[in-house]
Amino acid sequence: MAQAVRKDRSNFGSDETPERRDIAFALHYWDQIRGEKNFPAKTDVDPDQLRDLWPFVFLIDLGDSPENSILTYGGEAIADFCGCNPSGQSAADCFPPAVWDRMMYLFSAALKQQQPLGTSDSFTLGDGRDIIYRSVIMPLSDGQGEVTSLLGVIKSKAIQEV
Repeated sequence: MAQAVRKDRSNFGSDETPERRDIAFALHYWDQIRGEKNFPAKTDVDPDQLRDLWPFVFLIDLGDSPENSILTYGGEAIADFCGCNPSGQSAADCFPPAVWDRMMYLFSAALKQQQPLGTSDSFTLGDGRDIIYRSVIMPLSDGQGEVTSLLGVIKSKAIQEV
């Protein structure tokens, strides 16, 4: 008799997951370094204060469109997630296509709404593994109040077959 296979997502969205806690921490950090300003400056981001999260962090300098934006930093987990060393690369060329489609929407919405935005979604790798992820995009300024960069965090994991 064939055994049913289901994809277990049972804990990914709960308040108890490390993914959700880490995204909440990133948002709290962004708000803390922002202070009384609308946005923190890119120079306000301190890797030491994000030490545990730094492998999951990416920084993007915005171009004239999301497709022309450049990843200036991508931690080790971001490199694994993207399948390449993303630093210095076009953001459009680094993120998996299904993730990039979602990111383009978040980039535009975060800039328009001028606030952090998060999402969770899933995609399938070329080898058939299903990946779920939770991410947040947070606007950063040039110090003069103009949004010129984005601070992002992505946490992901393979969906377990049970």
